Amino acid sequence: MKASKGFTLTEVLVGTALMLIVFLGIFGAYQLSLKVIGLSKAKIIATVLASGQIEKIRNLTYESIGVQGDFPEGVLEATTTAIQDNIQYTIETRVDYMVDLADGEVSPQDECPNDYKKVQVKVSWPGRFGGQVILVTDIAPKNLIEECSTGGGILSVSVFDAYGVMVSSPLIEIKDPATDETLKTATPSEGRYYFSLSASTYKVVVSKDGYSAERTYGTDEITTPDNPHPAILEGKSTPISFSIDKLSNFSIDTLSPGGEGYFSDSFSDETKISESSNIIVSDGNVNLTETEEVYSLSGYLISTVIAPESLIKWKEFYFNDSTSTDTQILYQFLYFDGENWVLIPEDDLPGNSAGFENSPVDLTGLNIDHYSQLKLKGNLST
Repeated sequence: MKASKGFTLTEVLVGTALMLIVFLGIFGAYQLSLKVIGLSKAKIIATVLASGQIEKIRNLTYESIGVQGDFPEGVLEATTTAIQDNIQYTIETRVDYMVDLADGEVSPQDECPNDYKKVQVKVSWPGRFGGQVILVTDIAPKNLIEECSTGGGILSVSVFDAYGVMVSSPLIEIKDPATDETLKTATPSEGRYYFSLSASTYKVVVSKDGYSAERTYGTDEITTPDNPHPAILEGKSTPISFSIDKLSNFSIDTLSPGGEGYFSDSFSDETKISESSNIIVSDGNVNLTETEEVYSLSGYLISTVIAPESLIKWKEFYFNDSTSTDTQILYQFLYFDGENWVLIPEDDLPGNSAGFENSPVDLTGLNIDHYSQLKLKGNLST
């Protein structure tokens, strides 16, 4: 008999699994390489488009460098598109006037505050491998005459706290006073920002999470505002400053007779009595029980729990009572010791063991941490 050689089912399954692992790894690497190649290709095209836009801008005259309908005004479109390799690229151009302290610190005496223009070109594309490329360049005027020929001015906004320390990253909003439309915003890390604006009057609002807010006011709101809307003049710098501070919580609890923290009982009923013995309460009077025209020799009543929610300290116990001849009322104070309501010790409330007969009783010495709730006991005897 001749034996034949072959593979068992287990060997076939193991081999197949190993082949799948290998080919899946190769396929994943292939997908990753496609993604890297696609993204790199798109970035290269976007960089070329952004560089081309930058070169186009550099060949324009200084006064014409700006965005149509914006400030500074110019010949550039804010947004354009270009299609390369069936991908649509969006080209966004932004131009801002910049202030350079090397040209002299900005002040009302600076006749030409707009020192140069900063151009930002952003090229973005959508899709599975979407992204963006941003290029920035500075365009400087040839001479002082060209620098001063540009319109508008600079609004310098400074934000500091009560100690004179600059507030980091406040939100500064420049608005149209008539429509309250937001025209420009900034969150400067050092608390100061220079806005290039056309000649006009603006509303400025300053805020930050967790801080107070400040703003300017018009004469239509306040006849003579302390912080009026700033007016921007051609070729001039207008400084304005604000003071904002961190907010905190301040809670005030007030206690008044008849309100929280105040306990009284006129004995019109027994709603404020938790326990009593040999006592009758009726029409504002407390009497010892009577049997065959003979009163009980003694009795007592105990109030409900007195536990103000906002207890700052115990103050005084006032009482006004009238007794018949040979009758006495003594008052005592109880506290909960964890198991029972017992008398407050003499060490903490002198005279409590014998009882108080004269009003008022001073309770200010009681520790509210230990005596957070009390009961009042009235002892009657005849």
